[in-house]
Amino acid sequence: MRVKKLRSTVILIAFGLCLLGLTGCQRTKKTDDSVKNETAQTPEVTAEATEIPNDADEITETPEVTKEANETIVSTYEPGTLSEEVYESKWLNLRFTPPENVTLATKNQMDTAMNNSKELLSGSISSELLDNAVQTSIYEMMAIQANGFPNVTVTVEDAPSIDMDTVQYFTILEKNLEDANLGYTYGDISEGEIAGQTYTTLNISIESNNTAVTQTFYLRRLEDKFVTIIVNYTEDTKADVDALMAGFSALQ
Repeated sequence: MRVKKLRSTVILIAFGLCLLGLTGCQRTKKTDDSVKNETAQTPEVTAEATEIPNDADEITETPEVTKEANETIVSTYEPGTLSEEVYESKWLNLRFTPPENVTLATKNQMDTAMNNSKELLSGSISSELLDNAVQTSIYEMMAIQANGFPNVTVTVEDAPSIDMDTVQYFTILEKNLEDANLGYTYGDISEGEIAGQTYTTLNISIESNNTAVTQTFYLRRLEDKFVTIIVNYTEDTKADVDALMAGFSALQ
């Protein structure tokens, strides 16, 4: 048995923090496309806020999985499609149509936030490991309300273990964040539903720059991948979450 770490999930957390602007960073240089389609700041952040100890690999035991083992699961995954009007994924049987005052982020904006997330963690994790984590995750969609909150992301990542389930995933995630000393607090693992699909859910909360933010994780395993939908909101914008989530529907 070898100790495993959900590095891509740690990057996902950092990704959310970058998009939320919780660490008071500078906006990156804009392209003509990003100015035209801008929906939220994607600030540069410092590594100090989320420093991960060098020994953070020693998290918890999960079965080591070889590439060959994961290949025993036949994957039919295809990335979803994203436009200014709608996000659709046949593989997930999921559509998101942004409600009023909600905008779909562009691919450039998500890529910029991902790069900022890598920079955030660069002092704690080697560039090789960061690149590997990024390669195992696909950031398919982010929808943002006009003032930044609430917002929601849809991501797909390779399962770290062939037999890892959603509860084990969340258990390891909590341990990762505790060892990273990010200051998160955690709710109970439960169940929720999005567009007729059942997800395992977990609320995690953090306070930064005098702003308390909750991230609600919706997680399910599909074939050889984990699907994560994260809703980010503050106490002041909690009432808008239902309207945001009403944008999800099944394709069929």
